[in-house]
Amino acid sequence: MNPSSTSIPPISSQPKLIQFRIPFRLGVFLMAALILLMGTVSLIQLNAMSTQGYLIKELEDHNQQLVEDFEINSMLILKARSLGSIQESELVQTMVKPQQVYFLDSLTGLAENPSL
Repeated sequence: MNPSSTSIPPISSQPKLIQFRIPFRLGVFLMAALILLMGTVSLIQLNAMSTQGYLIKELEDHNQQLVEDFEINSMLILKARSLGSIQESELVQTMVKPQQVYFLDSLTGLAENPSL
């Protein structure tokens, strides 16, 4: 047996690849469809992001308005509680000082315990 006489196929280090053949028009159509799909997805995502940005800006403006209203209300409350404001109020101005003050002795309360 001669080694050259036997027909052993050579061992290939690379696997065999399956080859596709796509027609040119189908390839162009698939590429155009893929580009259109990616553009649509990108447009939808951009629209969602801009809508979120608009809502965030609107909520921040509303929050700022509420903070300003809170500060104004706090200032008005402090002004109403101030001693000068109380002294200048119409109710205090109409009060009359008593001429003579009488203190009563032996007041009995309703909840007084008579056994004590």
